[in-house]
Amino acid sequence: MITIHFERPELPAWAHELRLPWMKMCYPGEHNPWPGSRTIGRWPLGDGVEQDYIMRGGEGAREYFWAMQDVYARAPWIHAWEGPNEPY
Repeated sequence: MITIHFERPELPAWAHELRLPWMKMCYPGEHNPWPGSRTIGRWPLGDGVEQDYIMRGGEGAREYFWAMQDVYARAPWIHAWEGPNEPY
């Protein structure tokens, strides 16, 4: 499926009018700008930080998950969260 991916926390005015089955958003806030859509969330921590989690395999995945709990709790409307990505 093709959809729109927003990389910044502040959305352009026209973005709130979109009604697509899925959206992707970095730095999602507490309020769902697309109530009729399912949203994939991502909260980038920076390449070096994420690379460290990736290189530690399962242990890093568990640490990442627990480190992100506050972020996940602030945006309960997110349907799926993307973890660290783009390993070297």
